[in-house]
Amino acid sequence: MKRGFILPLSMGALFLSFLLTSLNSQAAEDDSKQFWTTASIGANVLSALTNSSLESSIGLEGFLHESYYFTPSVGLTSGLDYMSRGVTSGARSSSAPYLDIPLMMSFGTRGGWLSSSSVSTTNLGLYYALALSNFSGDLGTALGTKSNYLGLVLSTNTLFPVSESFYMGFNVNLKYGLGKAFQGTQSRFVDFGLGLVVGF
Repeated sequence: MKRGFILPLSMGALFLSFLLTSLNSQAAEDDSKQFWTTASIGANVLSALTNSSLESSIGLEGFLHESYYFTPSVGLTSGLDYMSRGVTSGARSSSAPYLDIPLMMSFGTRGGWLSSSSVSTTNLGLYYALALSNFSGDLGTALGTKSNYLGLVLSTNTLFPVSESFYMGFNVNLKYGLGKAFQGTQSRFVDFGLGLVVGF
């Protein structure tokens, strides 16, 4: 699928997620948890290169995050993200696994019109993308030597209680690489992901 269609679609989906998070939120309650662990599995729906004629591809993504809240509504989140990034050109495709290390400010809210006991978080920060291998196939050879890079990340989690201490919901995230995806190029990766998330 062409980036010209997917990128506006991904931005629209992210905006919708933030809108739902805002509508679902009110001031956090005093008994909000100080520590949160969240884990997710989903799809990197958009993995596109800027300044490139190559088309985007879909890959696997997942994360394990730990959050510490200084106040009931403001905290710090870090962890590990697994990302499969890739591109396609006609019948050819190439991908590589990455380990992203994020450091994000988290803004949490509890309750709202969706559910009085739901928990919503918005995360904003930086990530470091560490490529675990070179890109595959002859297309990967043509792309050149991969680079590790810094990037910006914006994400939301919306969680609903399954039990007193276990939550399930969905995650929406957008990542923009600040560094070059490949040595000797100006291309950067843009990623848009959707996933199921659990929190405890």
